[in-house]
Amino acid sequence: MAAQVRGHGSAGAQLARREREPDPVLRRLPMAFWRSLPVLLVCGCALLAPTLLVGALFGAESPLLALLVCAVGAPLLLVCIERLHAELFEREAGAGRRWWHRALRAEAIVLPCGLAAALSLIAAYAAAETGSAVFSIAAAAGALAALVLALIAIVALPLCIARPEHTLRAIVLVACYALLRSPLPALAVATVGSALAWFAMSGLPGLAAIAPGLLAALAVGAAWPTVVRAGVALPALSPFSPRSGTAPHPGRPSANSQQRSTP
Repeated sequence: MAAQVRGHGSAGAQLARREREPDPVLRRLPMAFWRSLPVLLVCGCALLAPTLLVGALFGAESPLLALLVCAVGAPLLLVCIERLHAELFEREAGAGRRWWHRALRAEAIVLPCGLAAALSLIAAYAAAETGSAVFSIAAAAGALAALVLALIAIVALPLCIARPEHTLRAIVLVACYALLRSPLPALAVATVGSALAWFAMSGLPGLAAIAPGLLAALAVGAAWPTVVRAGVALPALSPFSPRSGTAPHPGRPSANSQQRSTP
């Protein structure tokens, strides 16, 4: 009996020590972001040009702009997250599928958010013109749907890129379950994205140049701790380099020992 009590106590101490240790993805993310910065900036410039064009033609509050940002931004986010994953994980990001197939999966995750935002803007414009309460309710419902879809996309997109062998339906279900358990990290990323969109619509469209890289890094930093808490295993992490930080202590369990079952 005493041996069993000691065993349970030791397991509890190990679990508590593991919870106090910094997240391995978050610990590596700043250096991964720095090394990926050229690619992230190029993707931002690729989003800036069509955003400025559509904004100049149709206005900053046009529903077409919301659709364009999501449609063009989805493959750019894919490139940014794959580049960050290449720095964070040992396995090649997106291995096993062609790029166009991965881009279609990214569009399927991100584009519904833009569609909901566009419909919400249309309903808000109709409510302002007619004063109808029905359109006001529709605009609020569309905004809420856009938020929920954005939260799902924040968690699902990094997981989809790292787990190309799983179906999109399984990825979305795991993302929803993980969000129910731990929604705050994704909410923080959505808040930053909303702030960038607001500033861009308020006369600072140049912020579109930093949006894809910044949001990709924040999504990676929010998604992996969220899905790991829900039972998803991390891919094999890349080792620390002398420039990225101190090597793990030999007496501590490795970051990959914290992995659990895959989705």
